[in-house]
This record gives sequence, structure tokens and C-alpha cells, in this order.
Amino acid sequence: MDAPNKQDLIVNQLHPFYFDDLHVRGCLVQLDARLIPDGQRQTENPASIDLVGQALVAVALMSSGLKGFESLLLQTRDMGPIQLLLAECTHEGHLRGAAHLRQGNIDSIEGGQLLMSLEAQGQRFQSIVPLATDLASSMELYYQRSEQLPTRLIIRSNSSRFAGILLQVTATTNPNQSLQDFEHALALLNTIKDEELLQLEPATLLNRLYHEHACRLLDGQTLHFVCRCSRERSLRALQTLGNDDLHELFVEQNGRVEVRCDLCRTPYIFVPTDVLTHH
Repeated sequence: MDAPNKQDLIVNQLHPFYFDDLHVRGCLVQLDARLIPDGQRQTENPASIDLVGQALVAVALMSSGLKGFESLLLQTRDMGPIQLLLAECTHEGHLRGAAHLRQGNIDSIEGGQLLMSLEAQGQRFQSIVPLATDLASSMELYYQRSEQLPTRLIIRSNSSRFAGILLQVTATTNPNQSLQDFEHALALLNTIKDEELLQLEPATLLNRLYHEHACRLLDGQTLHFVCRCSRERSLRALQTLGNDDLHELFVEQNGRVEVRCDLCRTPYIFVPTDVLTHH
């Protein structure tokens, strides 16, 4: 097997960055599409996979500015073309998410609402985010309304990668200077090309954008897709059925029942002795 190259070791990481000479912070994330479990990529259509990949990028980027948080969750159900959209990032860098669309492709997700849930220090905080034309614009609207911090998100994707970058003003005693710094950094960020965001190694990308400034790239946090499903949970779900219903189900399914996770689409196969001996 070939050894992974340098770029392979950098993807699936969250990279915060700061400026010594600007009142601005940022974060960069690049995800390999293979981070999403095989079950999802094999059963969902490409537009659904693209949406969940972008949602995972969004929730990872937003988590970068949080302190003392346990998890950040974005979700919506039955909103326009979206049957389900869920994306979560924990403080450990564990990601999970899914997207189910009512049709094969969508041009816009505008019109619905996104529920944002933050768990921190044993408490849960929730906000409603209006869905704009895309997820990046929706998140910018959240920052504008809730935190009143000028923020720019760019999220891009192709068949093999999802990537995003967040730029945000930092609070100072001189808000006018901070805003000028942000607008300057934003003007440089707006020169970025999609292929650069998706393919360039983080240090190279930031040097390309901000070589005239003291931009410091911090160590990356590794991101993993970790679903909460398990064979045991699936077994307990089956065990909620009565014996008569279980017998009928196994007869209908020729002695093998498949329980598939709604999120990662991992299948769990059971035969009668798996369930009935515990029921």
C-alpha cells in the first residue's frame, strides 16, 4: 500500500488561525468525502451527500470559536426540499450528520429554518437560524443577528472534497479599527478560488492569501465521523416489538431482518435467535 502523502495527512482537520497585526481570527477545514460512511455514500444521492458534507464543514467551522462546549448541532426537518438535515460536532472533533432530500437536486435551501443547539457546561442553548440560499449564508445571518460579529464563511465542494473557511472580527476596545481590519482581510479572502480552498495545503493557502500579514496557523484538530448507532441499540429497537410481531417480521424477511441507521446508513443484520432469545 502506498504511503499517504502530506496532503492526505492534513485533510479531516480543523485549523484555527490568527493575525498578530489584524483584529481578525479564522478557521479552515478540508474534509475528504470518504469521511462520510460508505453506507451513506452508497445509498444517498450525490446532492444529499454534498449537502451533508457542507453541513459538516459548517458545524466544524462554527465550533472553532466556542469555549467549554460539549457539542454543536444543526438540524432541520420537513423544510421545503429538505426532508432531513443534521450535522453535529463535539469538542473531541467527532462529526456525524445526514441529509435526505425530497428530490434529486436542489438549487436553493432558502425558505426553512435551521435549529442550532449548543451544549456547554451542562446547559443547552438553542437558536433558530433562517435558511438562506446556502448554508454559508445562513450561518453568516446567525452571526449577524445573534452575536453581532462580522463574519464571512465560504464553503465549497466537489466529488471528493468538502472545504470551508471562516473569517471573523475579534472584539477589541477599538471596534472601528477591528472592522477596518476585517474588511481588509475579507477583501483578500474574496480572491480565493474554489480549487485553492479545496486542494491547497492550509499553510500554503493562507500564505497565498495573507503573505503580507503575520498570520499564525495553529495545530490542527483531527476530525472523525462517529455515529452513535450500534448493534446493541438496534437490537433494543427490535426488542420493543412483541413476539408475535417479531415472528411475523422474520417470516416476511426470510429469517434475516436488517436494521439500518437513519444517519450513517450502517446495516445491522439479525436472525431470530439474536432477538428472541433476549426477548
